[in-house]
Amino acid sequence: MAILLAGAVRKVFEKQGLKLTAKPILEKKPIIEFMRRMRIFGMEKFPTPTYIASVNFYLNKKEMEHHQTFGVICLYVEQEYMARLIKLLQYPEIDEDDEEQLKDACGALCNLISGQFRSDLSLMGYCEMEMSHFSSYRNSALMGVPFYFKLLEKYEISFFIRNEKRVVMEVSMGPVPRQKKEEKKAFL
Repeated sequence: MAILLAGAVRKVFEKQGLKLTAKPILEKKPIIEFMRRMRIFGMEKFPTPTYIASVNFYLNKKEMEHHQTFGVICLYVEQEYMARLIKLLQYPEIDEDDEEQLKDACGALCNLISGQFRSDLSLMGYCEMEMSHFSSYRNSALMGVPFYFKLLEKYEISFFIRNEKRVVMEVSMGPVPRQKKEEKKAFL
């Protein structure tokens, strides 16, 4: 899943003309959990204030309605780089002093990457998953984020732009089932 997510980030960035300058670094890390929620904390990724966004995945609409999370993707971008990243991706400029605009931009980018990831999963023959709307934070999510609580580890992926670590993604996903043959034919 981490390699697929890294590919989704590369696709989203390259569609907008932004090239990564080094191979992403993938690391398996333990999930720090409290009351069935995964801790997300920006200072673990960057030594400065950080914007964070998350998107949850569900196997189907029923599980989404019952909040039975099957996976989560989190995006981390340093506060000082968020507005610059949006500009490099050729999206409308945002006010770098407006916290709500920065949180929304981070969330929209996480949503875009998550959508590409979901599409890539389907193209590889996995079931079509449901996605939540993004949630955004500055520095941390005080109550954590929902995740598939049967997992003990997640993948952290660091991305480099102009030879500096600028974006970090995390993915924690349960074992995604393959599409049934009938679903595959309908998809093609």
